[in-house]
Amino acid sequence: MFTYGLYKAGSFFARVLPLRISEAITWTIGQVSCLVRLGTRRNVEHNLKIIHGGGLTKRELRRMSRRVVMNFSRTIMVLLKLPTYRWEEIRERIDMSELESAIAGLGERPAFLAASLHMGPWELGGLCLSRTGHKMHTVSLDHPSVNVTRFFDQRRRSIGVINHPMRKSYTILKEALENGDCVGLLVDRAYGATHKRFEFFGAQQPFPLGHLFLSASTGVPIITCALVFDRGDRFKFVYGGLHFPPTEGTEDLDKLEELQAECLRDFEKIIREYSDQWFQFERLAEPSVDKNAD
Repeated sequence: MFTYGLYKAGSFFARVLPLRISEAITWTIGQVSCLVRLGTRRNVEHNLKIIHGGGLTKRELRRMSRRVVMNFSRTIMVLLKLPTYRWEEIRERIDMSELESAIAGLGERPAFLAASLHMGPWELGGLCLSRTGHKMHTVSLDHPSVNVTRFFDQRRRSIGVINHPMRKSYTILKEALENGDCVGLLVDRAYGATHKRFEFFGAQQPFPLGHLFLSASTGVPIITCALVFDRGDRFKFVYGGLHFPPTEGTEDLDKLEELQAECLRDFEKIIREYSDQWFQFERLAEPSVDKNAD
């Protein structure tokens, strides 16, 4: 109940306060988080060291880890302000050129599966995708608080995204894709029992498999992408790549692993470029060291 109260209060103040005041409050919260969430910052520094191959100094790691926490605070502010955004206004602040070009290449009203990351203001990305002329679907885990789950559902409905609970969502999403709708999923964290380890930044990391099976069973391509904070008050859709499922052997996990490898290479590139906006607060596995190497 306490968490729900915080979200409701934050939503109210985000709605009534001028943007500059909201940004000032967000900056303050971010600074406090940097001071009190030392364990999180250490995990982020650990991950940044892996992402950049040890190419950052200790000072650079500290600065970038602070930016990760600060950007996460900005993401929460965007989430709270979602219902107040008017598409006509926000469209002027978002560069969607690469994504629109990829979608246009699929033909008239194509279905696609947008595979993204816990990066930047990803909820706002749902608003952008829902304005591409398609009905957008997604899934999410239920929060321990029913009221908080309902709060997030209302936020997503306000931007035209249909949210489904994780349990029994596969059949619903498959039907949506077959009907020509589109699905947006965050696939950089493994949830539930359906996951497998894949090489990612030089080590084996767990990833979900649902998006791969959805793509293979429907023939719908996967678009890897992310929405990030750009300069000033602008945003940018970063396009990773367009990947079609195998035409044969859709139940062959080896072929789906090839599809996953293509997606993960896109994600590595996006994360390296915008690593101060990737909200991975758990430690990545250490890259393996070849003992036989010279």
